[in-house]
Amino acid sequence: MPFCSDCGNEVERDEKYCSNCGKNLTSDLSSRNTFNFKKYSFIFIGVILAILVLGFIINTYIGMQIEDEVSFIISKQERFIESELDVDAYINYGDIEVNPIFRKINITDISFKLKDSYENVEYNISKLTVDTSYDNLLKIFNNKPIEKLNSLSINLKKSHFFYESNWNESYFGLDFDEVSVIFDGNLSKELEKNPDILLYDDQNLDFTFKGVKFNIPEFEKMYGYMGTDIINKFTNYDEISFNLCHNSDSKKFKIENINISNPSLDFNTDIAIQYSGNKFKYLEPVNFQVGSDFDFSLRDLSWGNPYDYGKYSIDNLSMKIKSNIVVDYFDYYSEPSIPEGEFNLTVNGINVEFKGSAEQDFQELIRYEFGMNTNDIPKIKIDKLTLNYNVNNHKMEINSKLDSSILNANFISDINLNEHYYNDSEIKQMKIEITDYHDILKPTIREIEIAMGDIRDGDKIVFSFEGNLGNPQLKQ
Repeated sequence: MPFCSDCGNEVERDEKYCSNCGKNLTSDLSSRNTFNFKKYSFIFIGVILAILVLGFIINTYIGMQIEDEVSFIISKQERFIESELDVDAYINYGDIEVNPIFRKINITDISFKLKDSYENVEYNISKLTVDTSYDNLLKIFNNKPIEKLNSLSINLKKSHFFYESNWNESYFGLDFDEVSVIFDGNLSKELEKNPDILLYDDQNLDFTFKGVKFNIPEFEKMYGYMGTDIINKFTNYDEISFNLCHNSDSKKFKIENINISNPSLDFNTDIAIQYSGNKFKYLEPVNFQVGSDFDFSLRDLSWGNPYDYGKYSIDNLSMKIKSNIVVDYFDYYSEPSIPEGEFNLTVNGINVEFKGSAEQDFQELIRYEFGMNTNDIPKIKIDKLTLNYNVNNHKMEINSKLDSSILNANFISDINLNEHYYNDSEIKQMKIEITDYHDILKPTIREIEIAMGDIRDGDKIVFSFEGNLGNPQLKQ
């Protein structure tokens, strides 16, 4: 029973006033409730803190045990590589940190070296992070072999690969800001006895390489100082990524989501190979497939020496294909065919520059080919070139245009394709229109007119064809 805080008289729990002194008992009840809430809150928080501290201690202890086991595994692999490859192998590293709660293993400052009298290989990694399952960490903790692997993620920060040959004193290097590898599939110890079980499951392996830089001194020796700029454009990449996968139901090996990009290049596509057979020993390719979206573009390229063989440059080149291209391996007797879909090619700003002796050689070639006796040799420049074709329901339509310093022309065609005999495809329309040309081509155009008759349509020169694709006939 509760008591009055003023006179100590025993009161009922539901009484609001003391029957002895008349004190309001509501404030006493509120105080007691507040005290009880605070008391239990402190107990609850204390229990949570105790659990967290205990969890931290257990996590640290398990992590330290796994760290020791990982260190032992690394030294064991070093000895295994030396015995298997008959080379000197060195694996050095800084710190090993394992966080079992987050399933992470971190290893810093890794240096892996292979060396013999002929070759040197070195791979340095600033930080390696492995994400794996709790089951795998538990097996490492208990010093048990990992007999099955369904998922694994590896991330490398600031890594460098170096290869040197003592035979010809050549070397090359690769630098990566980041490398990411993600596995999702089914690997087991049974693979040692029966590799064919790989074909029974779906397997996926994602690769992402960021900040890629190739160091190949032979390229600079081969192409010299003038080629350094374009070499750098194709030896440095912002990202290279792709997905290797195997689909057991469709029996396909795929390279999907291929992406290569840098300031001068973008490339995207998919590739697949379908096979027959259930064992690696008896596998046979059935067909080769290129994905429905092929995208390739180049920007701001220049190469060559204007005083040597000429300097060439391209402002922009873009190629897009939307089509499922399938090539059968063993269909020897089929006629060549064009897959249905769209093809688009656009080139802007092609320039060719000659100076000195190279310009003289170019002028002599033009005079010889076109019979010119003047020094009015035009500069070769293509402002724009487009080529578009569409194939649908065995019908091919082409629309192409060229705008250049020498020739402006259009090409239009409409063809009914014969899928069994490609050369017998019917030409409904095929026309080449020359809308403008440089004086350098006048002698050649004049000779064509003498040989072929009237080929003019107003200011245009037009060539129209009929018949079939294997033997087109010029319309008179």
